[in-house]
Amino acid sequence: ENQINILRQVHQANLFKLLVQDHGNKWSIQELSEQMSNLADVIIDTTLFCVWKSYFPSDKFPKIAVIAFGKLGSKEFGFASDLDLIFLTKTIQDHNYSTYIKIIKRFISWLSVSTSAGSLFSIDLRLRPNGNSGLLVTSLESFHEYQKNKAWLWEHQAVSRSRFCAGNREIGETFEEIRSSILQIRRSPQKLTEEIISMRNKITSSYETKPKLFDIKYDNGGMIDIEFITQATVLRYATYHESFCQNIGTINLLNDFASKKVLPESLTIKVANIYAEYRTIQHKYRLKGEKNVKVDFENFKIQRNYVNQLWKKVFKNAPVNIRNLSDLNSEK
Repeated sequence: ENQINILRQVHQANLFKLLVQDHGNKWSIQELSEQMSNLADVIIDTTLFCVWKSYFPSDKFPKIAVIAFGKLGSKEFGFASDLDLIFLTKTIQDHNYSTYIKIIKRFISWLSVSTSAGSLFSIDLRLRPNGNSGLLVTSLESFHEYQKNKAWLWEHQAVSRSRFCAGNREIGETFEEIRSSILQIRRSPQKLTEEIISMRNKITSSYETKPKLFDIKYDNGGMIDIEFITQATVLRYATYHESFCQNIGTINLLNDFASKKVLPESLTIKVANIYAEYRTIQHKYRLKGEKNVKVDFENFKIQRNYVNQLWKKVFKNAPVNIRNLSDLNSEK
């Protein structure tokens, strides 16, 4: 318990320092998110190392790699963000699998349990192969085979925002190679756009809009639309532009698309700046303990218009009638 509390104290001290610097306007939202992501990486890596050593004291390094998805994966981690993680290893053998599961469960407990020094993170493991029904730890070969032959397109969208963040570096390097190969698959533009729009429609249908209010994350012209624009462009053009495989965050990717003229330069740069504006506003609301950010609709008409213009450019190849995800999935 002493180690668990020390981890929390170190995290809280460094987080407080970052938030003080943020209050003094030392960081842009990109810089702050990168600092917070780096801090989370260190805590995750140290936790895994400590837990692993308690089972295998003679091992120099853990034989598991932690892969971050979502906000941490794209180094856009924010105050009160959850951790979306999966665990990979070289090979899984019967004699060590049960021990690996114990290690992962203890690792999760160390990060998420509430002690006298507080808690660290909420953890979501649903992005592992086969979701909640999948194994807690996956071999590199099984992960590659799943992503290549069984994964849905939305899972490849998630892969575009993933990276090695802690644990065994050799496994992490192999993961990055697999990740690049998945992003560089040649895809039909029409199928790609239909599936992404179908996923967007599913999110929209499960979310209640409020009149005269603009939800910066969920509403049309908001953060999710910009993220889907970015993911669609990566999955469409990474086969031609290797730099699109870099996990450099939504803003930097949009600027890369603009510089390579893959998307309209001026409009794309505007949307990159709008995304930074949205994230800055979201960050301020999160600091006040408000998870959902709803602002005056009229004040964001121009921003929404630019995002919607770019959406139409990116998804111009989509069919007129978009099928439901369930119908698309039945074709696999």
